[in-house]
Amino acid sequence: MDRAEKLRQLGVHRQAFSQLQDELGLEALPRIGELTPSQQTAIHEHLVRVAPNFLSLHADNGDYLFASNAVEHVLGYQPFQLVGRSAYEFFHPDDIKRIAEDHSGHSNGDRRRVEYRIRRGDGSWLWVETDSHSYIDEQTGQRFIAAVTRDVQRRHEQEEQLSWLNRQLKLMHEIALRINGGSDEELLTALRLMREALGMEAGMISRIEDGRVTAHLTEGLDLPVPMGATFPIQDSVTEFTAGSVMVVAFESAALNPAPHGLIVEAWKLQSYIGTRLNVNGRVYGTLAFASRKPREKTWTVDEKQLVNLAGQWVQRSIELALNKQELDKSTTRLKRLATRDSLTGLWNRAEVISRLHAEMERADRYGTPLCIAMLDLDHFKKINDTIGHAAGDDALRLVAEALHATLRTTDICGRYGGEEFLVIWPNVGLQAAGLAAERLRNAVGNLTVTADDNCLLLGASLGVAEYRRGETLDELVARADAALYEAKHAGRNRVVHAS
Repeated sequence: MDRAEKLRQLGVHRQAFSQLQDELGLEALPRIGELTPSQQTAIHEHLVRVAPNFLSLHADNGDYLFASNAVEHVLGYQPFQLVGRSAYEFFHPDDIKRIAEDHSGHSNGDRRRVEYRIRRGDGSWLWVETDSHSYIDEQTGQRFIAAVTRDVQRRHEQEEQLSWLNRQLKLMHEIALRINGGSDEELLTALRLMREALGMEAGMISRIEDGRVTAHLTEGLDLPVPMGATFPIQDSVTEFTAGSVMVVAFESAALNPAPHGLIVEAWKLQSYIGTRLNVNGRVYGTLAFASRKPREKTWTVDEKQLVNLAGQWVQRSIELALNKQELDKSTTRLKRLATRDSLTGLWNRAEVISRLHAEMERADRYGTPLCIAMLDLDHFKKINDTIGHAAGDDALRLVAEALHATLRTTDICGRYGGEEFLVIWPNVGLQAAGLAAERLRNAVGNLTVTADDNCLLLGASLGVAEYRRGETLDELVARADAALYEAKHAGRNRVVHAS
C-alpha cells in the first residue's frame, strides 16, 4: 500500500469515528468495557458500514446473506445486488474449483485466506484476497462464513511483473550461455527462446544491403520468403524498424506505421515487435518477431526493453562471427604468405624442407620408402637474357602448374630456390620415383614460353635419391643435388638416380 492510499484510509477512519461519536451522542468514544450492549452493536454496525474492505456473510452453500457498503467501492455493486445470489456466480471460471475445495475444508472456527479473481460490475476481472471465518450457530446448527475481501489487483500485477522479469532474466541468461560464437545454430536457438517468451509465431534476423532485405535466419511458422531469400526494403516494416532508434511495436495491422511490403501483405501480418541491429558501426539489419494474430495486450516497456537487450546480444554475436571470419581469412592469408612461394604458389623453401623432415620421420617410424628429386630448369638464364625476366617468371609459373597437374595429391612439391624445385614422393621406392621423374621431365619438356614473337621450348633435368635410414636431411638433399649435377653435365633434359 502506497503512502497516498494509507493517507486516504486514515482520513476515512477519522471521518468514521467522528460520525460514530455524533450517532452515539458522545463527546469522546469510551473504552469498549464502558459501552452498553446497544452502543457496542451500534459501533459494530457503523464499522461494517464504513470499513474500506468488503465485508460479507455467506450461507453454507455460498449465497450472500449480507454485503457491506464497501462492495460498491471494491466491486462496483450495490449490496442488494449480491444478497440472495451465490458468490460462485462472480468467481472466475479458472478459480472456482480451487475456491470450492477451500470452502469444503472449512470447519467451525477455522480461518482461511484465498486469492482469486472476481467479476466486477463493469464485467472486468479483479484480483482480490479474502479472509474467511467459519462458525456454526449454536441455536440452529447452521454453518455460516464471514468474509473480509480486499482489492489486491495492484499487488498481483506487481508480483506478475516481478515474476515476468525473473523469467526474462533466466531467458537472457540461457541465451547468453548458448550464444558463444554467433553461429547460425546458436542464433536460431536464441530466436526460438525469444519468440516463445513473447508469444509470437515467427522470428527473423534480417540483413540489409543495397536496398534489399535478406532473410538471414527465420524461426517459427513459415514466412512468405524462405531463409536466404531477398525482397525489396522500400516501404516495408523492416525499413521502418531499421530507421528507428527505438523498438518498433504494434498490436494490430491498423497500428502498423508501415502497412505495406512483402512480409505485411503476403503473410497478413498483424502484430509485430522489432529492433534494428548495428554491427561494427553500421546498420546491419533487424531482429523482429511477428504474428498473424492481433495482440490482445499492449506491448509493455519491459517487453520492449527485453527485445532491445536481445538485439544487443544478437548484434554482438554477429560482430563476433564476422570478426572471426575476417580473422580466419587474415590467418589464412598470413599462413599462405609464410608457407607459399608468392610467384608459383608452391610451398616455399622453408615449408617444403619442413615437410621433408616430417616425411623422413614417418619413414623411420613405419619403415616405408621415401624418395625425392631435385628439378632444375635447363638454360633458364637464356630465357631471362633473351626474352626478359618477365618471361622467366612466366616460365616458372608454367612449370609449377605442370608439376602440380602431374603429381599425385599425396606428393609434395616446393620451390627450392631460383629455378630449382624439390619434389617429395612418400611411400615410393627408387624405381617408381624414377618413372615419376620421367613424367615430370616430359611435362616440362612440352612447355613453351613466348615474349615479343620469341618462343623458347622449356626443358628440365632431375636428380632422384631414395632416403636411407639414418641419414640426415642435408645428406639426402645433397645426394639428390649431386645426381642433378650429373644430369646437367651429361647433356641436360634427363633423369639421373643418386648412388
